Amino acid sequence: MKLFLGLIFLLLDIKITVGTAVIGLLPDFIGCGLMMKALEEKNDPRRHLAFGLMLGSLVLFLADLVDKPAGAQAGFWCAALAAEALGLLLIHGAVRREKRLRTLFPAVAGLRLVCCCLSWMPLVGTVCAVAGNLVSVCFLAAAYGLLVKGK
Repeated sequence: MKLFLGLIFLLLDIKITVGTAVIGLLPDFIGCGLMMKALEEKNDPRRHLAFGLMLGSLVLFLADLVDKPAGAQAGFWCAALAAEALGLLLIHGAVRREKRLRTLFPAVAGLRLVCCCLSWMPLVGTVCAVAGNLVSVCFLAAAYGLLVKGK
């Protein structure tokens, strides 16, 4: 169950902008923490990656709460792209044994990376974010049956 809850926090990005601050309603660092706990129970070595991502995601979450100059924004954007790629690597490792999830994963990963790359463009970024969340919900629906119910 922790693995599935971690996937929810990692895959769904619901953000609210208040002035210059961007508040994520489902923070990635909580998802990484849940994934880390689930992987610790299985004695999976990827739990160390989850711990590192949890710390990095916490820094990115806190950085979104403050106004940054343009140079710092570019640096944090690059860090967010790297964190997204490593998070997808973590998710792939966690679900790689499930054939249906392994089949759906490339669509989720590709769309999430495109969304992250185009997030700075107002209209295109919004459309990508909506599409990414829809595909993530479909992936989570498939994952629920396999990871929680064991079907």
